[in-house]
Amino acid sequence: SKQINMVFFNTNQNENVYTCAYSIALLNYNCGVTSYLLFIKNGGSDEESVVYAYATLSLMLGLLLGQITFGVFGDLVGRRLSFQVSSFFLIIGSFLSIFSGLLSNYKLIIAELTLFRLLLGFGAGGLYPLIAAITRESSQENIANSNVALVFGPLGSLGLVLAPLFALGASFLPISNDLQWRLVVAIGALASLVLLWLDVDETYTQDEIPTNGFNTWVVSYQIFLSELYISFSSNRTRMLFIGSSISWFLSDTLHYGNIMMQAKFIDSLLRNKYLEDSTSIKTIAYMGIAAGFSFWFGGILSVFALRHVSALALQLHGFLLSAASFFIVTLCRLVLPPSWWPLTLLMYSLTYVCNGFGPGPTTFLLPSLLFSQSIRTTANGVAAAFGKVGALFGIITASLFGFEISTMMACFGAFSLMGSGSTLITMQYYLKKTNKSVSPNNINKRPASSFDYQDYIQISPYDHNTNKSMIIL
Repeated sequence: SKQINMVFFNTNQNENVYTCAYSIALLNYNCGVTSYLLFIKNGGSDEESVVYAYATLSLMLGLLLGQITFGVFGDLVGRRLSFQVSSFFLIIGSFLSIFSGLLSNYKLIIAELTLFRLLLGFGAGGLYPLIAAITRESSQENIANSNVALVFGPLGSLGLVLAPLFALGASFLPISNDLQWRLVVAIGALASLVLLWLDVDETYTQDEIPTNGFNTWVVSYQIFLSELYISFSSNRTRMLFIGSSISWFLSDTLHYGNIMMQAKFIDSLLRNKYLEDSTSIKTIAYMGIAAGFSFWFGGILSVFALRHVSALALQLHGFLLSAASFFIVTLCRLVLPPSWWPLTLLMYSLTYVCNGFGPGPTTFLLPSLLFSQSIRTTANGVAAAFGKVGALFGIITASLFGFEISTMMACFGAFSLMGSGSTLITMQYYLKKTNKSVSPNNINKRPASSFDYQDYIQISPYDHNTNKSMIIL
């Protein structure tokens, strides 16, 4: 623990940071095992594909809804309560997934998995914006950026490595594929019980409101809406939000689209050479380990890079490097002979490294950096929801349209260039009214435009003598 503090944190940190790191790794694991839903049935590949498609789409929808819902709740009722409720949905969804379809027919398997993965995604999605805000608000300002990158990068992405690693180990057990998958899911579900013991300290609540009962919620809601209105009445804030949302959309398009292309890409390189079946659980697990490790290594590089460059600069360079890696893979596919497949495979692995180095962690980091504390989780949650729309776009593009691999890699390279463009827009508006000599880490407090309860008294349609709300905004 002291070595981790020395290398990554430089000082003893609030336990919130460790709790957040564990939570991200856990939800990445529980969401990652969805890839192995393909083996929920023994045989019947068409049925397996349908189950996988429904489970993936329901998980993405749950993530999207959870990010928006708990993003708003995080600013409205506080980080701690929202964290606890979101964790509850994650635990319930994880445990119910173990038993989905165990005693029912095939049609009920689809219905149950769709519901249970939706619950899991709802809880996991809610944790994303909360953890980004809690980590930042629990860290010293000079290392806040590095801490967020550490939580969402090398520590959080361990879940992406462990999911295929445990799936690979389960594949060697003398049990059916169905039981193998349930065993892998059960590991994540049992690990999620730790969240019942772990807790986070409150890092933000609205100023104390001298009312009680239902009136407290009314005034709290009105203050929250007023905060949003004041913040987004500024063109600069709106453009920062648009830029960060577009970047998140493109980042998730690349990440999830690339994952969907992985099996097809590897199969085209190694078929009839070293690979017998690209759809076996062992092969997919090996590919998942390689991709997760590459993303994990990129996350480590991002933590150290943030000690020397700003988060916006890191995201910009990450997108540019990602574009270069995708275009190089395209050239390797078009120019190199088949015997040079190791070089092509190495270049392909770099696409995951570049994503983990740049846009992977910075998309989570930037909303907590660019927006005031009073609307931080809301902005983060809505921007993350745009990312999940991008994830669905990447999955559909890569799996349904059937583009040739080289063409798809070139498209991903173009998306990366678009991500660098959206980052430049964000950077332009961030620097527009900010002293360039001031570190972005200093933006961690509520801005001057924000207000407290006494300010609210002067502008709110509320009778403070009778404690009765006159108008609900």
